[in-house]
Amino acid sequence: MLQPATASVRVRRPRAAVAELLADLARRPQFLDHFLVDWEVDVERSRGAGAQARLRAKGGGGDDRIELVVDDVTPERIVEHARSGRRLRRRWRLTYALEEVSANATQVRFELELLDGSIVDRATWSLTRTHLQRQYAQGMLRLKGVLEGDPRA
Repeated sequence: MLQPATASVRVRRPRAAVAELLADLARRPQFLDHFLVDWEVDVERSRGAGAQARLRAKGGGGDDRIELVVDDVTPERIVEHARSGRRLRRRWRLTYALEEVSANATQVRFELELLDGSIVDRATWSLTRTHLQRQYAQGMLRLKGVLEGDPRA
């Protein structure tokens, strides 16, 4: 089992408000468009289990397409799966865990697991993981800015 890419942030907002934003794929570009671009989301079905998006990873070369599907949404966790790479053979699981720290604070923990990929994907995972951790750490800070009303977000 490969070690997942992780990122975390504490947000001064109730867990329900954080979950509401994260459960809506149409709002993801607000904090992830620094490295995930060209989001195509059906706005009428952008929230909750079954919501889907197509997007691209900046700098991903010819295999930059990603298909993302929300599997499960609870107040404590949002679980998604994604496919990417050549012929969409690379499979990922993405999890946002939401821990209520207080009535007005939530700890968001993000985890991205490579479930299936080529021999090259597995061999280069440590480099890919480091890159993804940096990108998602920046995304978590941008999420915090969006939720806390920081105009720089």
